[in-house]
Amino acid sequence: MQDFRPHYDFIQAIKPISSSFAGALEVDLIQKKQKDKEAPSIIDLIKEFKEHYRMQQIASSSTTTANHSAFATLQNSSPALPVKTCLCGEEHLFQECRYLIKNLRPHGWVPDKKIQQQINKKLIRYKRLATAVKKAQKEASQRMPITAADENIEI
Repeated sequence: MQDFRPHYDFIQAIKPISSSFAGALEVDLIQKKQKDKEAPSIIDLIKEFKEHYRMQQIASSSTTTANHSAFATLQNSSPALPVKTCLCGEEHLFQECRYLIKNLRPHGWVPDKKIQQQINKKLIRYKRLATAVKKAQKEASQRMPITAADENIEI
């Protein structure tokens, strides 16, 4: 059986940068370990995370003047991501929101109906916002495939 320790170390290293990516990766590794399946190589995980990080930077910056090719995260230098208030009222990116990305929800978690209704109203009213949420949902679905019963909210 394969040793998953390096994978879990990698998850711990990236968790402060992208908790949603780390959580999705952790769930995937747990499932693979339980089914005695082989985990992806660490190199592949780093490549996936670099792509995720790059896309997150592009999506969160209103003016893209910075060079996004630098990736210093794994060299003990955490980049400062802008913290924004999400539609749900919490401080995180859309890609990390349980109200917007259903596959981030832990088993048994139920959204607050009032908050969900407020989010839905905003998405109907503001088309650019709805477009940004759809993009976050698409990126999330590419990181961690979801089942038919676990789709993102419809906009």
